[in-house]
Amino acid sequence: MSGGRLELIVGCVSAGKTEMLISRLRREQVINSGDKEVLIFKAAIDDRYQTDAVVSHNRTTIAGIPVYTTQEVRAHVHPYLRVVGLDEIQFFDEDIIEFCEELVGKGIVVIASGLNKTFQGEQFPLKQKGSKEFNLSKRTMGDLLGIADFITTLTAICDYQLDGTVCRADACYTQRLLDGLPAPYDDQLIAVGNKDEKDGRAYRARCRAHPPRRGRRAACRRAPAAAPRRRGRCCPAPRSAPTGRRSA
Repeated sequence: MSGGRLELIVGCVSAGKTEMLISRLRREQVINSGDKEVLIFKAAIDDRYQTDAVVSHNRTTIAGIPVYTTQEVRAHVHPYLRVVGLDEIQFFDEDIIEFCEELVGKGIVVIASGLNKTFQGEQFPLKQKGSKEFNLSKRTMGDLLGIADFITTLTAICDYQLDGTVCRADACYTQRLLDGLPAPYDDQLIAVGNKDEKDGRAYRARCRAHPPRRGRRAACRRAPAAAPRRRGRCCPAPRSAPTGRRSA
């Protein structure tokens, strides 16, 4: 059977990953005209907004089934299934990699969204197979990216402030704040949250010029003159470098 594919939507915090996932899945629901043909799952650990729905930061929603393991997703597979949606796929266990390949091999479209990097700036590790707790395996989001047919990498807007000026460069990193300060590198890996503080933790989007980890210089580092598009407003170009206009 042909027609199966794996689409991944990845990026840092506040990049619009879930928003795009919902948009893609709604389109598939219209095309396939039935709830049986399109099934949507979410990581049960993500209970920030609703337990039985996939919800974006803008409060756009679509019904979703909360699961802890890939085996729970397998239990819902049926002969009429055409599309599977997976939100916060970085919180699934490592079996999700082979499962996605199985679905694609059967001609099913898999559309998933999630973080590709941890707050330390490293590939997000998946859980061990069948584990509800975060007993981490050696497999990461990088393994999923390696088998994807289509990858959409979204960026957010860096809101790092220096002397009252907000950077606003394209952000591809996630920084965790702990009581308002950058979290240490060895802080617990999994702590579900958003821009609002939860247990003292909050998340911010950061560009390459503003390192997401404590222990690295947080002051603005100038981008090389050959890449003016990467500068934020708090990273002015050297006088000898042309600034130009930023392309759309």
